[in-house]
Amino acid sequence: MSGAAAWGARCALIVGSMVLATGCVRAAPALPSHVIAGARAEGLSLDDPIAVSHGPVAEVERALAHVYGVEARLRALRDYLYAKSERPFEYAPHLTLSAERAWNERRGDCMAFSMLFASLARGVGIPVYFVHVRDVESFYERGGELFVSSHVAVGHGRGPNAKIYDFKKEITDWKLSLYRAIDDDGARALYYNNVAVDWMLARKYADAKRLFRVLTERAPDVAEPYNNFGVLLLRTRAPDEALRVLEAGIARFPSYKPLYTNALAAAEAAGRPDKALAFEKAMQKIVHEDPIFVFGRGMRLLSRGAYAAAVSELSRAHEAMPDSPVVLAGLGRAYVGTGDVARGAQALEQAKKTAAAPLKRQLEDKLSKLRELRQKGR
Repeated sequence: MSGAAAWGARCALIVGSMVLATGCVRAAPALPSHVIAGARAEGLSLDDPIAVSHGPVAEVERALAHVYGVEARLRALRDYLYAKSERPFEYAPHLTLSAERAWNERRGDCMAFSMLFASLARGVGIPVYFVHVRDVESFYERGGELFVSSHVAVGHGRGPNAKIYDFKKEITDWKLSLYRAIDDDGARALYYNNVAVDWMLARKYADAKRLFRVLTERAPDVAEPYNNFGVLLLRTRAPDEALRVLEAGIARFPSYKPLYTNALAAAEAAGRPDKALAFEKAMQKIVHEDPIFVFGRGMRLLSRGAYAAAVSELSRAHEAMPDSPVVLAGLGRAYVGTGDVARGAQALEQAKKTAAAPLKRQLEDKLSKLRELRQKGR
């Protein structure tokens, strides 16, 4: 996804009432990639994102030559990429690059870093695997679209001895509710899901549609392609097809909440109030008090101008996620919408303290405009 001015990293996208779940030398992979084979069969020229040439591996091998022990070598690799090489890796939101490009450019988002880290670890003989991070860490809004972030990390070991290398965090308590091991094609599917979203946002609808179709037909246990394909079909005014895709996704991933929101929108657009009601009831059963979904509901209310209702929902989300700057940013905007500028500014100021650079700039602009309005009102 492009646009450094956007708020945080992405993986899911809510458009009005739609949610878009917006991310090794392995010269001879153990298993052929069904995802890549399917894409190429569709005429899409896509490289394997989990591959890097010999040069980077040789450089890393030299850098780690005097480090012994698997865990020590993994930490040394992480440190080498972050700070000890001549060109440290830089985090770049929405920049989903392959392992090779991430190495050459030394930048990228969580997906790019994980592709690079895993490929290099394997290249120097350390067996690692990919982990799908279920926990949603950040959100951003752009033009009425709400992006919800999930990402991929790298794991080593199993059970109580497992460790997760998630950017600068090294996680030792293995929480299955938050981290789920996936195979390489699962990681590829999440990577190409991001690529398809980029194409959709660039209005390359035909290519995005072909890639999403490949992912829904061939991707392993990941729900995002179904969800995002549904959003694309809704955007291109094909609600009946969107409904079919989203229902197939629900059948396969019955606990994945964004599918229900988009299916509800598709049912309404297709003139199927009976299905809309069924999705609403099913969604209520699985959502209950999920803070992330409460946040999404609050932001949808905010985008519709229902400010008082948005304050209520975003306040509940803030209680559950008090350290999230993006929840605070949404709550601040909702307060401002109700006319409570003082509380709105307070929430925005609090959000600015911990926000990443892109969000911080937007908050500063919003606060500057609020100050101007307050000065004019004196």
